[in-house]
Amino acid sequence: MIILSFLLPVYNTPIKLLKRGIDKLISFNTQEIEILLIDDGSKEVIAQTCDFYARKDTRVRVFHQKNQGVSVARNRGIKHALGKYIVFVDPDDYILDEIFDFEYFKRESSDVILFNYIRKTRDSKEELFSIKDSEEFLNTTELIKNTLFCCNFYDNYYAGAVWAKAFKRKFLINNNIWFDERLRKSQDRVFMLHIYNTTDKVKIGYKTTYVYYENMESICNVYKPNASKRSEAFASAVEKFLKKSNLSDLEIEMLLGKTYLVAYFEILYLDLFNKENPNRYCIRKKIAEEKYIQMDIKNKMNGLSLVDFTGIGDIVKYYLIKNKCLFFLNIIIRYRQNKRK
Repeated sequence: MIILSFLLPVYNTPIKLLKRGIDKLISFNTQEIEILLIDDGSKEVIAQTCDFYARKDTRVRVFHQKNQGVSVARNRGIKHALGKYIVFVDPDDYILDEIFDFEYFKRESSDVILFNYIRKTRDSKEELFSIKDSEEFLNTTELIKNTLFCCNFYDNYYAGAVWAKAFKRKFLINNNIWFDERLRKSQDRVFMLHIYNTTDKVKIGYKTTYVYYENMESICNVYKPNASKRSEAFASAVEKFLKKSNLSDLEIEMLLGKTYLVAYFEILYLDLFNKENPNRYCIRKKIAEEKYIQMDIKNKMNGLSLVDFTGIGDIVKYYLIKNKCLFFLNIIIRYRQNKRK
């Protein structure tokens, strides 16, 4: 009987990191796991590496497909998984031994289990993120807020990623919960929003199971000319979710306002006001003004006030965007990016 299905979407992951993650999984001496490698159109050497592991270990299954994105890869893994629980693993991260308490998973009935995780930065610093609560099941409303904006109800724990969690496969299938294949950013977060809105059987696993490597290149300074399309699509997906969610009207209004504030700032930070953007400021400012109107930022933020923010940085960002102070936003973004070089 398969208890845990580990799903790894693979797309041109560095060989060294890919092998490290797979080697860690196949080192566990049990037949109650399976390892699904979804090759999303990788280079031949990566595809061959996946096939090598399938020949080496019968618990490894490989699925090759043309490049269609991580959501398509994960959905394919869900369809083919045989385990009671599904565990998503990014191929450049790895699982710790402590997750393999099979008696725990055999008797467990929760739909979702959240585990502690370790974050490693590029300078090899480690930080433990744990979630604590005295109740048997977690507050899913607070988990939704955490998923969108890392609210402090659960301290520093981030509930919006799909890793460091176990999902009952029958729960996903029976409730038709899949990754949105149209999104090109924050697919995890939208997936987790639907998870938390569908079940109240979300439990803490208490053990540390996952090591996550933070890729600073993906979140800090990298110039992304198409950031507007991705950020708008994410904001639209969140808005669609909120309107059908079980949250109160006040909560929906607040979360919607924050979602569009963050999406608009991402567009400025990663594209229009990015230090790598070659266009003159007057051109970038004009596009930013047009985007402000197109996304209806002013009205979307009507439900926000200063009390909805805790840090001074977020308050400044809120004030500048609300009043469309693009000149100062441009200066702040350029300064932050230069400082992070």
